[in-house]
Amino acid sequence: MPTARTRLQRHEVARDPECLAAYAWLQNFQGQYEDAIATLAKARSILPRAPWVPYRMGVSYFFLAKFEQAETACQRALQLDPTYAPAYMLRGIVKLKEKHFEAARIDLAKAVDLAPDNPLFHRQLGIALYDGGKAALAGEQFDFALHVNPKDAAGYFWRAKSLQARGDREQAIADLKTVIALQPDYAEAYTELARIYSETGQASRAAEVLSQQKQAGAFSQPSGDETLLRTLPDDTR
Repeated sequence: MPTARTRLQRHEVARDPECLAAYAWLQNFQGQYEDAIATLAKARSILPRAPWVPYRMGVSYFFLAKFEQAETACQRALQLDPTYAPAYMLRGIVKLKEKHFEAARIDLAKAVDLAPDNPLFHRQLGIALYDGGKAALAGEQFDFALHVNPKDAAGYFWRAKSLQARGDREQAIADLKTVIALQPDYAEAYTELARIYSETGQASRAAEVLSQQKQAGAFSQPSGDETLLRTLPDDTR
């Protein structure tokens, strides 16, 4: 049975916004998105004007595929602080999910303007540009993101796609090999690399890549959303 001291400690945690924020983030990692929203509602009752609270609610809504609610949460965060870059970034990602590429580009460009040193923002802006048919501009964003974070496998993968779109298959191959070296279970990288070799008449190399994929057991790509959750900013300023 909890002692009076334990109950007091629990009460203090329940009134500490940073503890609530950390707990909600853990709930998101465990896939308990509805519970995370409930936890953040408690934080909101304590800090009603903190933009990070609706932003984090938006993250939970995003992973529930409730995109309209996620956008609304981002809008609330931006009403509280129009310079809160993570909210622009998340809203841009939601719009990407909905295939509203130009709207996504606008939001992600705003996030980059507000936080120009964040490689994730540049990578996501690059994806919006690529999906919107602007491969060259996308490549510039991927270049910057990888300059800041040279260990980002997803950054190399998307840069490889932009390079392929521009006809630079040799560098695309190099980037895809880097993806596999950094993250051997990145299934899409093997698929793309084998496809390039096949299209250029290098059947033996394509077969070698597929054999390497089999040895690595890289057939079920981790959810892009799951990977994204682990890299989203959790700013509580």
